[in-house]
Amino acid sequence: MTTLQTGDVTINYTERGSGPPLVFIHGGWLSERMWAEQVERFERSHRVITYDIRGHGRTGGSPKSAYSMGLFADDLRRLLTNLSVEQPVLCGLSLGGMVAQRYADRYPDDVSGVVLANTLQSFPPFPLTNLQKELLFPRIPRHFTLSGLGPQRYFELSLPLFRLFEGNHWISLDRATREYVLEDADRISANEFVKIFDAMYNCGLRDDASISCPALVITSDHENREVRRQNDQIAENIRQCSRIEIPDAGHLVNMDNPEAFNAAVEAFISDRPR
Repeated sequence: MTTLQTGDVTINYTERGSGPPLVFIHGGWLSERMWAEQVERFERSHRVITYDIRGHGRTGGSPKSAYSMGLFADDLRRLLTNLSVEQPVLCGLSLGGMVAQRYADRYPDDVSGVVLANTLQSFPPFPLTNLQKELLFPRIPRHFTLSGLGPQRYFELSLPLFRLFEGNHWISLDRATREYVLEDADRISANEFVKIFDAMYNCGLRDDASISCPALVITSDHENREVRRQNDQIAENIRQCSRIEIPDAGHLVNMDNPEAFNAAVEAFISDRPR
């Protein structure tokens, strides 16, 4: 692990292997640790970079009072510029896929491809106007709930609800992976948790982001129905896009079925110029 001081935050990152650059961007309230299986697989043939998004993991929080997807993308830009990374393939899951979409929209000439796994265009994942979202999913009560319960307790209560509505362990089919989620979430302060939540809540990639580079959209068979619909829309909106569904996996598809996930990513990046 290495750190980079950039502006008001010190970014924790890991760099392994050599070859064409492949950057993995983790999901919300998690950390770069979620990509262990992918690092082990791709460091043999690629320059693999993982990092902790601002507010997460060993990067930790920052003095900014509010976060945004643009801020997360700019942090990534500074990291890759400092490391002299050119034309990477970005692979993001959930929040990481939102960051990858924003980055590819802002810097279209600097990305050779994107892999978007179980990601979102908007959060919560429903086709709502801003007014409808505020009425149905108001932020302020959610802030009080998040602050009062704390991140780990919030997830502990949320996961059974997801199972009730989805009919399965939505976040992951594997108990050890679900325990990892609770462990990583518990490392985040309530204040940072809220700022990350708001960055996702205020992001509207459906209307103001476009991707011109080749893309792969990955969805798992146990993903939330609304997220699956958004993945369909994302794939339709990208001209050079392929789509795959991975079986026997929940939201954290790369951890639930790493063999199938890695094979899908390998097939995609093998078509990229070296």
